Amino acid sequence: MIRAREAGFTLVETLAALAVVGLLSVLIVDGAGLGSRVWERAAVAEARVDEIASAQAIVRGRIEALLPVTQYAGRAYTDLRGEPDKLFFYGPAASAARPDAPVVYRLSLSTGSELVLSGVGDLAPEASARRDDVLLRNVAGVDFAYFGAAPPDNVRRWRDRWIQQPVPPELIRIAVRLRPGDPRVWPDLIVRPAATIDLSCVLNPLTGGCKGR
Repeated sequence: MIRAREAGFTLVETLAALAVVGLLSVLIVDGAGLGSRVWERAAVAEARVDEIASAQAIVRGRIEALLPVTQYAGRAYTDLRGEPDKLFFYGPAASAARPDAPVVYRLSLSTGSELVLSGVGDLAPEASARRDDVLLRNVAGVDFAYFGAAPPDNVRRWRDRWIQQPVPPELIRIAVRLRPGDPRVWPDLIVRPAATIDLSCVLNPLTGGCKGR
């Protein structure tokens, strides 16, 4: 009788073993679920960072390549209009659209809380040729600032406007404010236009260069 009892498990022992196995299964399932949730949160956070980085890369590329087209209104000035909440400038078409003519760009906040880069080809200014690229959504506001010397003080400093100046600003700063509750962060973007002014240059819109050169 003793040998038979030692050869097997009692009912209590069997139930205890099943309870331990069940507890381990619950712990394993919970651990796997927690790991999945952590991975999902990390993936969402990475996607949000990528949205900001992508928008900043596009803006930086367009502004760095802007063209200091000369206009005349009693005096020569660069075709760039910088305001506190929007920026207009002249630049080459996107790489995928080249060798299209240069484009008149507008960077601003839409009524739908979107940071939008609009472009109209210089040779096709009609509204149908306009292209609006949404760079970032859920935007509460955007602020522009321009660094350089300009009248009336001709001191190199940050300004909230840059209109009809003979040269582009040395630096352009773009600050974007996202809506409350949005966990993303837009670091202030400061861009240095690579172009230099040439008042004797009359732009050839077909080539993006100066006529007769």
